[in-house]
Amino acid sequence: MNKYQRNKSITNDAQQPSVSQFFGNQDGQYSMNHPQQKAITNAILSDLVVDCSLPLSIFENKSFGHFLTVVDRKYSPVCRRTLLKVENLAVERPREWNVLKELVDIMNPFGEATDLTQGEKIVTISSVVPSVLSLNHHLEKLKPQVCFLSSLVRSLHVSLKKRFGGIFINVKMATLTEDGTTAPFSDPVYLKAAALDPAFSLMWIDHRVLVSLEVKAEVLQHVKEVILREALETEQPTPCVDEEEQESLGQGEGLFAAYHKRKKKDVGTTPALQLSHYLHIADGQNVLLFWAMSMKWPSEFGSACLQCSGGASFSHGGIILRPHRAQMSDRLLNNLVFCKCNAL
Repeated sequence: MNKYQRNKSITNDAQQPSVSQFFGNQDGQYSMNHPQQKAITNAILSDLVVDCSLPLSIFENKSFGHFLTVVDRKYSPVCRRTLLKVENLAVERPREWNVLKELVDIMNPFGEATDLTQGEKIVTISSVVPSVLSLNHHLEKLKPQVCFLSSLVRSLHVSLKKRFGGIFINVKMATLTEDGTTAPFSDPVYLKAAALDPAFSLMWIDHRVLVSLEVKAEVLQHVKEVILREALETEQPTPCVDEEEQESLGQGEGLFAAYHKRKKKDVGTTPALQLSHYLHIADGQNVLLFWAMSMKWPSEFGSACLQCSGGASFSHGGIILRPHRAQMSDRLLNNLVFCKCNAL
């Protein structure tokens, strides 16, 4: 840099002072010739010229000079004399506050979904569909409201639909791909698990499936049919024990041989009636406790879709963004936020 400036004479007008004057001319900082200030200046210029491969002639540009004034003012706390001054750390302009507020509003539901799907918590695969549809509803609602981060909202929305395309196809919020490939998360187990979780039941269809009422009715009927189809396949016929067999069992040896309950004959309770009864009483109960205490509905309980942890699903989907869990660098976190790493 010094060699470049010696070999080339730069003429500066009154509106454009030299680059070196941007460093060390503010109160509370080192002087321009101070060794510490020189080290700071050289470090910044080295990052810009060497690491960023910027040409040396860019230092003559007026826009670059304005950029240096901003950098010098905003990053003045690198000097020891101004490090502890609170006013130097505060965001001054209202626009910056509004951008931060929008970013918090956008990412807050993603953080909530991350907390709900952590591996160390008790969570089932039933959380996948409600979480994804709620995030989609959140982004749809923000689209007409954001002023500064509309591109981030659009990128997150596109990424969400791409990473969880099978869910949106199953609820008729998207169409099948023309190339015939299987969309991710297209297995109906996610729909069955959400419906058989009493914390969600089928309420997510009414509130988060953004389609017409007629299409919602079709989705509702489809989910019920999927559950009943598996219930019929997994249901085992219960052998009926007649009264004579019960009496013969009661005549066995032993003091308390007759003290046992007689098995009732099958009264013809169909899986459809059981499902209807379940949907009537499902009201936010804990899914694991509910099904552990509700053995009276064996047909629905036989479905194995509630036995899987949701942590692996969300790790695959790219929702878990906890740095202490994924050991992410700042570069990787930046790519995740802007959905660059989600493009398949």
